[in-house]
Parts: sequence; C-alpha cells; structure tokens
Amino acid sequence: QKSYFSERFGNDVTIEYYNALDLLKEPYAFVVANEILDAFPCELIKDGEIANVDAHEIVWEKAPETLLRKIEKYRQVKGEVAVGYEAFAEEMAKSFTHCDFVTFDYGEKYVRNDFSIRLYKHHETFPLFDEAVILRDEFQKSDMTYDVNFTQAIDAFDDVEFAMQHYETQARALVRFGLIEMLETFARQTTQENYLREVDKVKTLIAPTMMGDKFKLLHMRK
Repeated sequence: QKSYFSERFGNDVTIEYYNALDLLKEPYAFVVANEILDAFPCELIKDGEIANVDAHEIVWEKAPETLLRKIEKYRQVKGEVAVGYEAFAEEMAKSFTHCDFVTFDYGEKYVRNDFSIRLYKHHETFPLFDEAVILRDEFQKSDMTYDVNFTQAIDAFDDVEFAMQHYETQARALVRFGLIEMLETFARQTTQENYLREVDKVKTLIAPTMMGDKFKLLHMRK
C-alpha cells in the first residue's frame, strides 16, 4: 500500500501510518474501510454447536451460552458469527469525537441460516464444506471470507452512539455519489476507446448480477 500511494502521488500527498486506532485522538475523522467487516474472524455455529478444528478436521462441540444468547436476537441457528465488531466500534468511538464510517462489503441485513464461508485461492472460490476442500492443504495458503450480517455490525456501532445514515446496494451508492456524471465528464475528455474500457469496469461495479446488488454500503455516523 505504501508503494502504491508513493507511485500514484509521489510527494504531493503526505500520509501518516498508525499501527492501532488507540494511537489516534481526533475531533473528527472520515473513515473509509472497504471490505473490512468480512476480514474479522468468525465462529461457525449449527443447532447449538460451535465448530472447532482438531488435526485439520472440523469437529462440532456445544456452543458457549454467551454466544447462543448473542445470536438469539438475530434468530440465527446456523452460519457465521463475526467476532470483534463490538471491540472495533468501541475503539472507533474512543479515537474520534465525531466520525463518519463508510464501508462496502458482501452480505445482507439478515442471516440466511446457512453457511456462506468459503476459501478464495487463485481467483477461484470453494465452499469450506465442499468435499473437495482438504483443510490441511489449504492452511495458510488460501484466503477465507463469508457474507456479512450487517445488522450485527450496525448493532455494535449503535451501542457506542453511532447512528446509521445509509444502508444500500453498491449500485445505488455509487450512482448517488455521482458515478454517472463522472463518466459523462470523462467521455468528453478522452477517446472512445478509453471511455469504453472504463465503462466495462463500471459495469462490474454496478451491474445487479455482478457487484452492484451483492455488495452493500454501510454508513455510520457519530
């Protein structure tokens, strides 16, 4: 990331890097954190049991009562439960007196009561419980992701005096941000070839069958 910003902006933009939120104490911050919510660890639950890994095999054990009480409000009996949203929201609240927090991620405001957790490797995705997936072979070699329960994230921020400003599809958000007007301006300043190339990229972002509806924007404000 440091190399990217250096190549893009050189010395025109000064960037400071911090290793932790608690190093910041600011009166206001506009925080953009793309796809941060599915980067948190999660527990897997199913009918009152929790998944653990023993010798590279998933085993099911009785889930802690604290976890079961937590998911009861979402009427969840199966799927992923993110771990760490509450601590993250609390750190944000302590670091910034006022804050706008914006993130995009894959998920919904409700639980599906099914597993969405999957491995991502070499630009391909594989469901974690696919018979072809051998955990021993994938350990520390594949990325792992899951669908976000946005209501859990919203609740975590609500508890520390953030209020939801927007929850909408990525397509609606980008159009509201002026993406179409930006394309029209770009069309007047470039060649048709360059314009069509950028339009193809935009289609990926806003097409309902691609990222447009599957990704959601969440905007919380304190």
